[in-house]
Amino acid sequence: MFGEKINFSANMIFLVLVIWNLGLTAFFWVSWRHYRRLVKGVGRENLQKLMDKILKQLKEREVAGKEAKELLEVLEKKGEQGYQQMGLVRFNPFAEMGGNQSFSFALLDGDDSGFLITSLHGRSLTRLYIKRVKQGKAVDGKLSKEEELAVKQAIGRKTK
Repeated sequence: MFGEKINFSANMIFLVLVIWNLGLTAFFWVSWRHYRRLVKGVGRENLQKLMDKILKQLKEREVAGKEAKELLEVLEKKGEQGYQQMGLVRFNPFAEMGGNQSFSFALLDGDDSGFLITSLHGRSLTRLYIKRVKQGKAVDGKLSKEEELAVKQAIGRKTK
């Protein structure tokens, strides 16, 4: 009876060691295959040169990536300075005239600043007015309701 327990324990230990050995062998074989694929066609002297070349390329790409990121930031800032929002309102300022031949046109940048053009069309003449806009507010006097609506439309079309 005592001999059967020792024999069973020895068999279990042997089985665990065999399974462990098979696992390590499989891991080693997969790792070795991967290594052989990595260094295929490269001699011992060339391996160091290859690793140095790869490291150099990584550093160059890192520098290029930083430069591209800085350029992108500059372009984003410049893009906000350009006119990118617009609003147009057509209206009829005179009761005796037919049709909406007058208009207010707002053109704004990323900071909601820019200008506003208003055209008042009458029977005998057409007048053009231009007003500066800073952060959605008029700089040169007060805005009419149509001009305010054009500025609100432009601000409402902001894309981010």
